[in-house]
Amino acid sequence: MISLYTMLFQDQKYDEKDSILFDWNPVFFGMGRETYSYTRMSLQEAILKEMEREKWMGVCCEPNMIFIQCNQFPACYLHAILIPLGS
Repeated sequence: MISLYTMLFQDQKYDEKDSILFDWNPVFFGMGRETYSYTRMSLQEAILKEMEREKWMGVCCEPNMIFIQCNQFPACYLHAILIPLGS
């Protein structure tokens, strides 16, 4: 979705450092707060690595769960990633 936004609006704001932050603070797991910082490209690399690691079965949308709906966006990004780069 972020690559699609970048492509449609020619807005590079998600290419800046710390432009995408995920704050994970599970209530019942007792692991404590974790913050993950990404740029558009580093997030796409993380998604691609997970898809490769899982042998293209998909990425986990929730802990230990893979849903087709969640994996439509990573699959689309594989096609859309090259457009903003001029390829």
